[in-house]
Amino acid sequence: MMYRKICVICVICELYSGLTRSDMALYTIAKNTDAGRMARSLYSSISSIVETSVEQLVDEHGRIVRSAAAYAALRERVEQHLSPLVCALTIEEQAWSSSSGVHMAGIWCATQTPLIIKLGINKNQLYWTQQIAAIEPDLMPRLYASGDCIGEISICWTAMERIAFGPLGPAWNGEEFTMLLDAAVRFQRAARAVEPSL
Repeated sequence: MMYRKICVICVICELYSGLTRSDMALYTIAKNTDAGRMARSLYSSISSIVETSVEQLVDEHGRIVRSAAAYAALRERVEQHLSPLVCALTIEEQAWSSSSGVHMAGIWCATQTPLIIKLGINKNQLYWTQQIAAIEPDLMPRLYASGDCIGEISICWTAMERIAFGPLGPAWNGEEFTMLLDAAVRFQRAARAVEPSL
C-alpha cells in the first residue's frame, strides 16, 4: 500500500514538472495498480489543461476565457514566452474586468522586483502604455516588457513594476487628489508628443 502511494506521489510530481509521457518511468511501473489507474486519470486531466488550444483560451471577440484550464494554459505560455526574465508567476483573478483581462503577479528576475503582467489589454492601452513609458517613464510604473502576442496567441500584454502601496483613498489624507491632478497634467504634456494610434 505504501509503495502505491509513493508511486502516485512520484507520478504527480513528474506531471507537474512538465516531463512528457516518455519520461515517465514511474508511470509505467505503476500502470497496473489502483494507484496507477488513478495517476493515469490525473495525467489525462492535467494533459488536457496543458494542451489547451488557442481557440479554447480566447473567445470569438478575442477575450480571455475565464476557466481554470485557460488560466493554467496561459500561465504556462507566459512562462515559456518570458522565461528567464520572469519567475514565480501566480494568477490574480480579477473580480471584474471590462476587457476580460487576466493579471499575473511575479518577479522580474534581473532586479528581483515584484511585477504585474496584464494579459488581454486592448491595443489602444498597449500603444499608450508603450508610448508614455518611452517619453515620460517616471509618470507610470516601470514597463519591463510588452507585446501583442504570447507565443502563438494574439493577445496584448504588459509586464510592469508592481507598486507596493495604494490604493488611493482616505489614508492619503486628501493628497490623493493633488497626486491625481499632477499626474493628469503630466500625462497631457507627455501625450502631446505621441502620434495617435490608428
